Amino acid sequence: MCKYLARFFQLLGASKYDVPYRISTQWFCNYLSGRSFSVSFNAQTWQNIDMDSRLPQGSTLGPLMYITYASELQVVVERHGGVFHSFAGDTQLSKATRVEDIQAAKQAIVNCIKSIQDWSSSHRLKLNAAKSEVIWLGTRQQLAKFNEADRTLQIDNTVLKPFTVVRNLGVLIDEQLSMDTNARQCAKTCFFHLRRIRQLRRHVDCETLYTR
Repeated sequence: MCKYLARFFQLLGASKYDVPYRISTQWFCNYLSGRSFSVSFNAQTWQNIDMDSRLPQGSTLGPLMYITYASELQVVVERHGGVFHSFAGDTQLSKATRVEDIQAAKQAIVNCIKSIQDWSSSHRLKLNAAKSEVIWLGTRQQLAKFNEADRTLQIDNTVLKPFTVVRNLGVLIDEQLSMDTNARQCAKTCFFHLRRIRQLRRHVDCETLYTR
């Protein structure tokens, strides 16, 4: 774990000879080392197991450490000409293409995903293709030129069919990037909470309902 922390600080431009670098690394190592895990069930506790490669449940370091651990994925994706975006455990792949080059772009994405699968296996991770989503972005005229087979990706035995709307960090993105679906969902959520406030207003005073 400490070697990944050192790698992270080096990516930030820190030198191993800097005092803040040494103090930060030592603090994180002390926080993450010497931890153990056990299971209790029906008043019975099993033997403790030392943990040398995990973080405390709910720790804010979890997403940061995963990004550091999986930083090599960007190199894997760029090797196939794709664009890589990652937020904690969510990873996005994208590739720009012309309509006439759709088959070549699909093959590049499939090859990239297979390379990610190989990398994940070598790092004790699992890429769940069944939970992956595919969306094609473009104008209405461009998307009309694609048939169902053009939009579908096949990863080993898993067939990924395209979605017209996907959720990205809580935002609903449609295939034409119009944001209409996200706006309708936001309005629906707002009206829901307004109705709930209307139901509660007879039971609470105005000061309680007021939100600054």
